[in-house]
Amino acid sequence: GALPALLADDRPRRPFAILWHMKANPLSPRLLAGMALLFYLTSVANNVVYDFGVSVPIHSVFRSSSLVVSMAIGFLARGVRYSALQVVCCLCVTLGVGMLSLLENNRQTSQCGGNSLRCEAASRPSASQAENAGDQFAFLCGICVLCFTTVGGGVLGQVQGSLFADAKRRHPEVTDSWKFALFWSHTVPLLMFAVAATVSDASFFGGGLWGQLGRIPVHLVGPIGLNVASQFICIRGVYSLVDSTSPVTMTFVITLRKFSSVVVSAVMFGHIRHYAAWHYVAFALVFV
Repeated sequence: GALPALLADDRPRRPFAILWHMKANPLSPRLLAGMALLFYLTSVANNVVYDFGVSVPIHSVFRSSSLVVSMAIGFLARGVRYSALQVVCCLCVTLGVGMLSLLENNRQTSQCGGNSLRCEAASRPSASQAENAGDQFAFLCGICVLCFTTVGGGVLGQVQGSLFADAKRRHPEVTDSWKFALFWSHTVPLLMFAVAATVSDASFFGGGLWGQLGRIPVHLVGPIGLNVASQFICIRGVYSLVDSTSPVTMTFVITLRKFSSVVVSAVMFGHIRHYAAWHYVAFALVFV
């Protein structure tokens, strides 16, 4: 795992690393700090966005566009060149995943305009124009947050690529630099979250956190544990993949994973029986 990779070895250590019995970090502190900060901001924003009435399918549409964003940032910021076939493939996959997400959204919320806040407002008979205007403004704020997370995710992937390339150039003998990145990019944001949670709510760790954990139904402990395990496996694969390939390849695989999630969900819950021709056009764009 990431933590065992930091344990003592026979390479020269930095003074403070000796005290902790940890390897000397082969990663650039500047790039590592930038990656940790971006990871924290995008992770928080991706969860906060649901408070603005943005539905899951719309969220998926924006996140699927991170493939094109990552390619554009790689071209503009790092001078990476892509073949015409690579560009066409990325556009087709992005369009296919976006189409499928939008079609799913239209099917589920055709009466509410794709906005959960609007659905809630419409269900209230006394909803005023001012309340509806507030819902519209909240939805627009949510879209702005999604734009930030999409661009931030693309920048994060390129920062990871630069981080690993720099580590290989300065420390070619290190073959597991992605484990260092995995550990520090999650440990530092976790500390940042703890500080932010404590500042916003002084009783968060005293009672709020444990009180929420205590209210988790017993029958959900298993699914939550399975979700945590799958997230761990996924994030290990993501960091290993970007270390051995490129940020665009990593984003491509993640986009296909999101597409697979939508398809599996549709099959499990029987939604696929109601799919129209445009749904299969989206499938063709992704698979072809």
